[in-house]
Amino acid sequence: MKFDTVIVGASIAGYNVAKQLRASNYPGTIALIDQESFLPYDRKELSKNWLVDRNQPNPPYFQNRTYFNKQKITPFLNTTVTFINPTNKYLQTADGRDIYYEELVLATGSQLRKLNIENSDADGIFYLRNFEDALAIKKWIKKVKQVAIVGGGFIGLELAASLNSMGIKVTVISSSPHPLAKTLGNDASNYFVNMHQARGVEFVLGQVAQKFLVDADNRVNAVETNQGEVVPSEMVIVGIGVVLNVSIEIEGLNVDHGIIVNEFGETALPHIYAAGDVAIWPYRGQMIHIEHWENAYHQGRSVAKNIVENKSHAFSVMPYFWTDQYDETFEYLGYTRDWADIVVRGDVKSGKFTLAYLDHDDIAQGILFANKSESRKDIQALLNLNKALDRDKFMDKNKKLK
Repeated sequence: MKFDTVIVGASIAGYNVAKQLRASNYPGTIALIDQESFLPYDRKELSKNWLVDRNQPNPPYFQNRTYFNKQKITPFLNTTVTFINPTNKYLQTADGRDIYYEELVLATGSQLRKLNIENSDADGIFYLRNFEDALAIKKWIKKVKQVAIVGGGFIGLELAASLNSMGIKVTVISSSPHPLAKTLGNDASNYFVNMHQARGVEFVLGQVAQKFLVDADNRVNAVETNQGEVVPSEMVIVGIGVVLNVSIEIEGLNVDHGIIVNEFGETALPHIYAAGDVAIWPYRGQMIHIEHWENAYHQGRSVAKNIVENKSHAFSVMPYFWTDQYDETFEYLGYTRDWADIVVRGDVKSGKFTLAYLDHDDIAQGILFANKSESRKDIQALLNLNKALDRDKFMDKNKKLK
């Protein structure tokens, strides 16, 4: 069988490639392939509202089957792609099908890092990546009163907030003494920890899970750390990060942890694009990748526009992510993994604060703004100036940021 455009991966990026193609009046046939058995759904809800809603057993779908029929988008669900031949422009699936394409989009996302410690196979240990993971967690939660979360990243803390709001005792075990500090710095890290502790969440910091303790039925009942601390738990959720999914065999593809693309989403191979978590793309003179919802959304749309009209839409969207925990919202614009200084606007302890992450020339590379302390529009305008920050003006709350 043959399609004009084949999209491998039906999460945020892949779904939005298909959606934007039709929105751009693309006349060709479209196939959307995914390993899961469900139509595209919004994964960000799995650790938030969907998890808390005990009466919702279905995925948070983007669209129902009628939409895909009407838009003439053909889903291939429960389908794994094993090999891609870029010369003859076809792919092979695990069930033996050959699917030919004119344009191919790789939106394969990422895969979970797994813990390999004693009793890792015990009942009651979960990971959260897809809907089936989330559904299993939701069912198990009904049986427990205390949960250990291994990992102090965004997903771990979002889960902590959701479970805490359901009346469950939560302990977060983080290998870092300052969760999120590598991304946001110590001031923001301390705020997040204090915010959770004020609501009853406990933390075990600077320690790693070394062993799961189990009962006679091989059901987890505690986590033991490398420092010998034992955290009682009737359930464990592990969130220790991901690796980019480049498992499909493709000759000649330029891969460095992820799939390298240019500003148009094009890989090194003709007629093959990549978008979302798996893509590594150019941003302000460096190659970056970002594992966040909004980036995948915009990259998918950009790739679709370039399929409709070749090289018509250079991807230049400023990176942005947000996290909602309890009744608080934190937003981040820009990109940096290394900063020379952090300048604070407002009082961090108050919850209304803005942090600018400066390079050695005092140019802001990224800005975190908490609880609507500033408008996204003003933050983006400031970053787009790409000039040295006037620290005194920035820190003066009596002066409007714009």
